[in-house]
Amino acid sequence: RPMTLDTQADTGGEGGATPPDDVSPEREPGLFDGLGARLRRPRRPWLVALAVVVTVLVVAELYVRAVEEQLPTVRAGDAAEMIIKADQIDALVDQGGEQVDVVFFGTSMMDSAASPTTFLDESTVYDSVYNASVVGAPLSTQVRWAEEIVLDRLDPGLIVLGVHPVDLLLTGVLDLNIEAAQADVVFARVLRETSDSPIDALDRVLNDHVALIRQRGSLRRPEVMWEATLDAAAGRTPREFFALRDEAFWLEHLSPLGESSLFTGEPFKLGTIGDQLRDKLTVDAFATADLERLLDVAVDSGAPVVVVIPPIPLASWRAEGIDMGAVASGIATISTLAAERGIPVFDFTDQGYPDELFADMMHANDRGAAAFTTQFTPELDALG
Repeated sequence: RPMTLDTQADTGGEGGATPPDDVSPEREPGLFDGLGARLRRPRRPWLVALAVVVTVLVVAELYVRAVEEQLPTVRAGDAAEMIIKADQIDALVDQGGEQVDVVFFGTSMMDSAASPTTFLDESTVYDSVYNASVVGAPLSTQVRWAEEIVLDRLDPGLIVLGVHPVDLLLTGVLDLNIEAAQADVVFARVLRETSDSPIDALDRVLNDHVALIRQRGSLRRPEVMWEATLDAAAGRTPREFFALRDEAFWLEHLSPLGESSLFTGEPFKLGTIGDQLRDKLTVDAFATADLERLLDVAVDSGAPVVVVIPPIPLASWRAEGIDMGAVASGIATISTLAAERGIPVFDFTDQGYPDELFADMMHANDRGAAAFTTQFTPELDALG
């Protein structure tokens, strides 16, 4: 019978026999033996990974720089104005301590309409005031501005929140590219510019010199990057937005009490605001989550809180065909949310303010600010 030694060796047969050397001779190593293993396992894998990461970052940086001109100006509150106002608040604290009788909050509507000078002239109760309103600030930005800067540094005796139905819209109506989703990106600049820490100093340097950092707000929006890429490839002229104002501008237009001269002496003009309000101011566009957060932050400060709905050139709003039913619904929503927290609301919408007291469809000029502040000051005095 034929021998079965190989079969036993292969199958682990009894006795554990193994084939003799002449059955499976050992082959000499070849030239390419182990080449695949060496390619798969570099001797310094961390160096290869680092090179890949650096290459990707360089390519991404060059790409962003190539399309940067096509990217929109990111706005969610005027960062330069917040920086100057933060410095002014620090100066108030250095001069007289944290206590301030009254602090105003709001968007540009309150920034232009509430005059600290007129308030101090008219009030028989309060002796100090600061207007902390910020141009172009959606409610999401106002929450952080109030909580992390203003109320962290000041101890107001009364908080006045200027809120209008327009503020309930998640996107700005003035074509300023005010996006609530960009609030954290914009506010990051305020934090780094008002801090002396080494980390924030490094952040300032990176923001000034690295496009990936500078444009991180747009990078979070794939549709914006795609549109910019197509526009850059087609050589289209970049879309124009209102230019961002810098700190030098606001130093010239803000008093030490936060009073703005942005619309001082401006005559009334319709512009395109009416068209945008007519298109965007609808009941189904309202959102209340950020307003609720702002109200809660104000109440949690421990100071009394008042909501003021600033005036508008009502006759022009009606003439432009703006949905006044939506305005009324927005006012009702604001009043309901305030009432749930025990906050009184003073509505100045239907007070017959003529066009000549405004610079446009939303912003009071200096004469309108004087008239409005003179009217609401007694209401606040009654609470003192």
